[in-house]
Amino acid sequence: MKAISWIAGTLVLAGCAAKAPPAVLTHASSPVAVAAARSLAVEVRAPRELGSGGPILTDGGVGLIRGGTILTDGGVGVVAAKLRLLGAAETLDQVVGGAGIQLVGFDGSPVGATVASDGAGHATLDVPDGAALTCLAAFKTGGKVYRLAAVIAPGALDTAVMLDPINTLVESRVRDVLGSRTRSDALSPARLKRIWTICNNAEVAVSPADLEAGVAPAVAAKNLEKIWTAAIDAKVTSAAEKAEIAAFIQALKDAAAP
Repeated sequence: MKAISWIAGTLVLAGCAAKAPPAVLTHASSPVAVAAARSLAVEVRAPRELGSGGPILTDGGVGLIRGGTILTDGGVGVVAAKLRLLGAAETLDQVVGGAGIQLVGFDGSPVGATVASDGAGHATLDVPDGAALTCLAAFKTGGKVYRLAAVIAPGALDTAVMLDPINTLVESRVRDVLGSRTRSDALSPARLKRIWTICNNAEVAVSPADLEAGVAPAVAAKNLEKIWTAAIDAKVTSAAEKAEIAAFIQALKDAAAP
């Protein structure tokens, strides 16, 4: 079974009409001026193992994110990685209602207010243009806090962005390669959508254990890199699509080069 398609029902962005004065995001290198806000539609989806065939019930959402940081009950010690590729029958993600959602810069600085997804996993945020951002989702279920994410690229956004396991893998690879840099030819809405589509069609999936938020960031990034590499090798069978993904990563590396 395939995971959900990129366009989620009628979740279409409201356009790029100006709604707020220009803002400034502070990154590790220098402040980046960004243009006025546009509307961003997102949908939060997590591995179906966390639900029972319907929406995932959460014990907390908005309150889990403070200052762009996800709060967890666990420690941040090294956690044994459970790296496995899920079978086709396990790849149908479930919507997450009540998740906390926050935009942050690549340096972790919060951008705008935290919002909650509705019962269908949908939410709308105002997002400034001009620099790439991360959109975080956090929710708690079964006593554990989980993290999902997606890169929000500058430029026109005409469909909803999935905060799901696939985009969490992509976001981790982008931040791992680029660091605090926010500009790369690879970071366009169309190209990020294409990478998601390739992985979605290949039924790339991530186990809940690898989406837990209480893992040290460096450890989590390394775990997700291993999952990404294994998934691309095993599940993306088209040579042309493998080449597209390789070119995407290389473009990020080129942008990160001194």
